[in-house]
Amino acid sequence: MLKLEPKIVLERPFELTEIEFEGELAEGNVLEIVVTAEERKPGYLFVAEKSDFNDILFQLTADLKEVQPRKEIFSGGVQKYRIRWKPDTESASAEDQKRGKLLRHVTVVASYRWKDRLVKSTIHQQIEISLDTSRIRRRLDSKLDSIMGLVPKELR
Repeated sequence: MLKLEPKIVLERPFELTEIEFEGELAEGNVLEIVVTAEERKPGYLFVAEKSDFNDILFQLTADLKEVQPRKEIFSGGVQKYRIRWKPDTESASAEDQKRGKLLRHVTVVASYRWKDRLVKSTIHQQIEISLDTSRIRRRLDSKLDSIMGLVPKELR
């Protein structure tokens, strides 16, 4: 027997709406990722009372290995959250080094529980970091110096 019910509309109290990068987009500099979260306005599919927005605790994560997940609180309106990040430029490919720019895709995810469901809001942005082309990068084994005897005996 088949039971038909109305489709459940996913209600979200807020969405991540914008992502910006502050600071100099150059190798070795610390950047700030500024994420804007905005309260969803009640409308045709989303009807909520103002009392529903009493401080929602959520986890803010970025897909960057240098950034740890963190807990934040959303209390309605428009909120900005800042994440400090120092991009790892050691993994730059030979093409990136030749161009002098490193392209990174940054994804920020806000996950929280809302009305007994797990809700995730995601935003993506591509960033271009300029590399120091005069810097020499070695792509060798880190233990190669000790194997060749270039490290003092007391440091081995």
